[in-house]
Amino acid sequence: MRQLIFALILASLYVGTVSAQTIPPSIFVYESSQGGTKADAAASSLESQLFDALFHKYPYMDMLDKQGVEAMLNFERMRALLGAEPNDQLLTQLGGAIGARYVINVNATQMPNGTVYMQIVVMDTTTGKAVARRDAPPATQETINSAIEQLKAQALADMASFLAGKCDEHWSGSISYIYKYVDSNSKSGPGISSTGDYANAQTKFEDSKTASDEIYVTLKPMTLGSNGPTKPKAQVTREFEYHHTSRMETRMQIRCRPRGANSYLRPTTERRNEKMDESGKAKGVLTAYIYIYENGKYDIRLEHELEVNTKWTLENLEQRPGGCEDPSPTTATSTGENSVFASGYKRAGNDITGQVDPKNPDVLTGKLVIGNADVGVQTITWNLRRVRPKGRNEK
Repeated sequence: MRQLIFALILASLYVGTVSAQTIPPSIFVYESSQGGTKADAAASSLESQLFDALFHKYPYMDMLDKQGVEAMLNFERMRALLGAEPNDQLLTQLGGAIGARYVINVNATQMPNGTVYMQIVVMDTTTGKAVARRDAPPATQETINSAIEQLKAQALADMASFLAGKCDEHWSGSISYIYKYVDSNSKSGPGISSTGDYANAQTKFEDSKTASDEIYVTLKPMTLGSNGPTKPKAQVTREFEYHHTSRMETRMQIRCRPRGANSYLRPTTERRNEKMDESGKAKGVLTAYIYIYENGKYDIRLEHELEVNTKWTLENLEQRPGGCEDPSPTTATSTGENSVFASGYKRAGNDITGQVDPKNPDVLTGKLVIGNADVGVQTITWNLRRVRPKGRNEK
């Protein structure tokens, strides 16, 4: 079974007055298909057309891409949910996991005779019940396009009751900050043993270090609120990892002096290994500030950095040489939080500056790469869209 997550969140206001305590409805679209490539194509086409129609009819949505959803959900849990057959309980769990009020499942099944059966189910995650359910008779190659069009129109009519409404001007979209550091080196040459009587020592040293700091920001003013049109609230997640491994190995000949026999040199190896792993995750709601100046320049920044607390584990192993027989290796493990070794690699996050495209002033997009191999590289990507209430920017 092929299951594809297009991962979009649509947020709107209820028709009429909405109290400050009421969370506006949001939608998560989940596509699935089974039986063959015809069903795959039909589900993809229906989902795409439904999304486009919703996007143009209700432009005031908070959107998430797949990367953003993965950052919000525990990955193992998401994989388990998405790997199961779509049913009412699964769809409710999916919506609850990402805070969506409604979940739309677009499903297509290829029948043994080659026709394709399509269905759209809209679940209310607060009640666990379907609020809309539409399907179309099995379609042939000749009728599949008209069946998709008809099913899309029926679903849009059903959803109008909870999507229609008004909204205030706001910014929506996402920002990602991804910092990576990779370093490794090795060397070898004449070595020195920790014991006094040895010969022909050769030492090999290996050291590797990697760090990853990733921040994902999703502007969600319609569900989280805002401090004004240019100060939307955002869901922010951060994941950090640091790994350091050091190995030293000295091969040598060491003097063995057995009792009642002549001494001799025997081959042996002395080892010292150190391995440190540190990681942490954080999640919070921050205000994003979006400023556009008269000269066309713009700034994007968060109100402050989302701190991430990390835990580390350090493992040491030492194998020392003996005379006629090497002793057992010694090991030690220690743990702690927020080490000074990893703190210097918590580098994700940066203010963004750019120039507005005069032909598309309501869209701010860009990509910025900062750093080099010596200090690590951070890639910043942003895709923001300003939504204006109907009547201000369209007639």
